[in-house]
Amino acid sequence: MRTIRVQILFFFLGFFAPLMSQIKAVDIEGNHRTKSEIIYRELGYEPGLMLVSSDSLLEVWQMRLESTKLFNGVGVKINRAGDTLKIHLVERWYYWFQPEGGFADRNFNSWWKNRELNRVFGGGTVYANNVLGEQKGLFVHALAGYNQGLGIGLNMPFQKFKDCNAWKFSIDRFSNHEIWTNSIDNKVVFFQTSDRFVQQQTIAMAEYRRRFTYRWQGIVRLKYLSMNVSGALADINPAFLIGGFEGSIGGEGLTWKQTTNTLQLGWSRDTRNQTNYPTKGSEWKGGIAGGLQQSGNTSAPMGEFESKYRGFKPLTERTSLAVMGLFRLRLGHIAYAQQRQMGYGMEYIRGYESSVFDGAGLALAKVAWRYSLLGEGRSMFLRLLPKAYEKVPIRSWLNIFADVGRTLSPYNIEQNPMSKQTLMSVGLGLDVLCYYDALARLDMSYNPSVHRWVMNITFFHAI
Repeated sequence: MRTIRVQILFFFLGFFAPLMSQIKAVDIEGNHRTKSEIIYRELGYEPGLMLVSSDSLLEVWQMRLESTKLFNGVGVKINRAGDTLKIHLVERWYYWFQPEGGFADRNFNSWWKNRELNRVFGGGTVYANNVLGEQKGLFVHALAGYNQGLGIGLNMPFQKFKDCNAWKFSIDRFSNHEIWTNSIDNKVVFFQTSDRFVQQQTIAMAEYRRRFTYRWQGIVRLKYLSMNVSGALADINPAFLIGGFEGSIGGEGLTWKQTTNTLQLGWSRDTRNQTNYPTKGSEWKGGIAGGLQQSGNTSAPMGEFESKYRGFKPLTERTSLAVMGLFRLRLGHIAYAQQRQMGYGMEYIRGYESSVFDGAGLALAKVAWRYSLLGEGRSMFLRLLPKAYEKVPIRSWLNIFADVGRTLSPYNIEQNPMSKQTLMSVGLGLDVLCYYDALARLDMSYNPSVHRWVMNITFFHAI
């Protein structure tokens, strides 16, 4: 009787349990340069051993291979016999140029008011990807025009599924004809010259990462920043740097200097299905940092705490929900150069692109409902490219979004009254994504504080 009950139990377990496959071999196609060991690592597979598979694992494996940023296309399926995993890959170019350009003004809206071509700069980054077929990367960055820059870096990513290390080293030098000296009426105040640079920055960084599991990472980052600015800023905004102006003369008239050495300890937990435009999973990262600032005879410590969460949940086959929350607080003697918080880079409330909100910290939240216009598996062909790379993956989404946030410990409230308010916006957007990471975004936002609509074009992710 016991034997019959056990047989019945196994029958029901086999009937209701997810269908599993025993993979005996992995067939890889399209990895002309990438070593098979790199792909095996993402699968958790060792040649000669069995690999258990299911529909959910196929999705996970595809996500992991896409997240390596080595491929423009990834296909994962099991053969009819159920014993071989077939992987079709379209590798990225080994050498890749990513163009970069923009306006000296903060955004397209600000530049369009005057449309001055001499305030445009351009350049880009040359990547030597997948060096030696082991996912190592070398990159050179250069900018010319109104703003100029030159940098080089080396990236040595994780080589195993878990319990492994990664390193990154970079050094960059930037020069600018103008500098943001202050904020008045929540607008940036510029100081600029046409005949020489008024700001030069050198940034050197060494980063170490430890992968404990595929999801969890620990981060140690050491950063050096040297900022040289025109001595005229001492009269315009004496709080721009922490120390007093000593009047030393630089080679191009850059006479006021501050250096900052920072050590950051952080963490990252990532379960997203893609790194560039995810639709499922979440990312949580943050850390604490301490540093020493020095300007002239003045030295002052500073600290920072930051935590950022982004979550993505599929609702239907074509719709998904995205949320983001960010909190940051800086402590110590904070000069104006470190108080630029909200309205810079990717940390802004849509509809307020012409404004900035300075202070010692910020709290920011975003939510977006997304509808996939093209669906999965769409691509376009660029016949000018080599055959292995002419198939370009393309996706597009319609977004309905809302943003809310405020500045913590606002800077100079008398001159920036909106900094002490909680700001909100709602709007509609269109995103187009190529090659998993080349994004163009058109936003139309409604700003309830001033009752107006704002249109903006960006090339990065708001969530």
